[in-house]
Amino acid sequence: MAEINKPDIAKLNEPLKALAAYYSALAGSNCDGTNCDLTSALGLFTQGSDQQKELIKKWLPNDKFANKLIAQDCFQSPSGSSDFTDYNSLIFEVNKDTVIISFSIVHYNGGKSSLQKGNEKAVIKITILSS
Repeated sequence: MAEINKPDIAKLNEPLKALAAYYSALAGSNCDGTNCDLTSALGLFTQGSDQQKELIKKWLPNDKFANKLIAQDCFQSPSGSSDFTDYNSLIFEVNKDTVIISFSIVHYNGGKSSLQKGNEKAVIKITILSS
């Protein structure tokens, strides 16, 4: 189980917090059926809370997969159930408006486990003025 880096989470601005909320809907982090460590550390209360869903909607309004996760209430199976996921790592590398997201997820299914690693890129654009 990955350890939550609460000091760095506390420093996240809203767009990065929204990305973290999105990733907390993709895989688990010591979930118990109601709470997941990452979602709680983000200050978003329970997994699938209105706060988590609204934050994802605000920053990823046109993302079809994000909308699918929201429709499923960002559900994560409890850690230790017969089929669940848990992050080994989730790392954001920020360079100006670009975020490289690196992750390692373990999927447990019927006593067997598989590892998924990946890198994704997100660009955060904030409009200050528009006509």
